[in-house]
Amino acid sequence: MTASGIPDLMRCSYSAHSKGLHFIAPFSFPPAPTTSAAVMFWNSFQIQYAAINSMLDQINSCLDHLEEKNDHLHARLKELLESNRQTRLEFQQQLSEGQNMQTDVQGPHTDI
Repeated sequence: MTASGIPDLMRCSYSAHSKGLHFIAPFSFPPAPTTSAAVMFWNSFQIQYAAINSMLDQINSCLDHLEEKNDHLHARLKELLESNRQTRLEFQQQLSEGQNMQTDVQGPHTDI
């Protein structure tokens, strides 16, 4: 673990691949510099890296939440669609039965 709290061998690096991302190698920071200006720059880099990593974690959490909501909405819409289909079929059956009953009451229609 580095002084900034970032575990240097626990981070992973990824590269684009035609079928998604694939693992390349563990990521680790190079050795810390020794001059004061370089140390200040290095510390700034580590802080910025940690901030970006934190933001990416937050974005990932938001995307997970949105995916859950999307899955829930998708399931609910499928239920509504099936309910609508069932209601339509029942309505068509009732309409068909009503027309059959009306034909039976009127009797056969003969043209003169």
